[in-house]
Amino acid sequence: MKKVLTGLLVVLHACTLLADEGYHHLDSNQKLGVVSFSISCSKGSQKAIEHGLALLHSFLFDDAEDQFKAAATEDSACTMAYWGEAIGLYRPLAYRPTDFDMKQGWALVQKAQTLRPKTQRERDYVEALTVFYRVDQRDYDTRNRQYSEAMEKVYKSYPYDQEAAIFYALSLLTSDPDGQHPLANPEKAIGILNQVFRENPDHPGVAHYHCGLFQ
Repeated sequence: MKKVLTGLLVVLHACTLLADEGYHHLDSNQKLGVVSFSISCSKGSQKAIEHGLALLHSFLFDDAEDQFKAAATEDSACTMAYWGEAIGLYRPLAYRPTDFDMKQGWALVQKAQTLRPKTQRERDYVEALTVFYRVDQRDYDTRNRQYSEAMEKVYKSYPYDQEAAIFYALSLLTSDPDGQHPLANPEKAIGILNQVFRENPDHPGVAHYHCGLFQ
């Protein structure tokens, strides 16, 4: 617990700065941080997706969407470009997706599946997001919890993948564990975010999702 509290103190100042400056619109002088996300797409597409993820983690949703679409234009066979567009509609710390967002997300993950991801890791990412968008009668909370469970498997399968850690932590911040203390998931998320911070203090998701705890 002492380590968790220490990690929180490190980012509190960053949260204050973010709140003061506002980060919903891209500023030409704004530094987004460092995201590394190795995929099987072209170099240009990977670069666009990494930039899109940095924007997404900074709550710059429209700019992130533009980058994911650019990645699909650069490499139309890039599964993760469509995954990127779909994950870009998952904004749990901002607001819940609309019915239109859900339909669009489902279409995007279906497109990603149709392209047949080239690596098992990419298939796992797409499958986890499919759990969230799959068309059925589940409510949002159930979808979110099941997506979190799917992302936990991705996180454990690829322990050196910082994006798997970040997206799993994000899902924990917004899903309630069955039969557990309501702070169980946030505490787990803090531990994961602190680990990413030690490895990559410039990752934009660390400060922003820590800040989400205090909204």
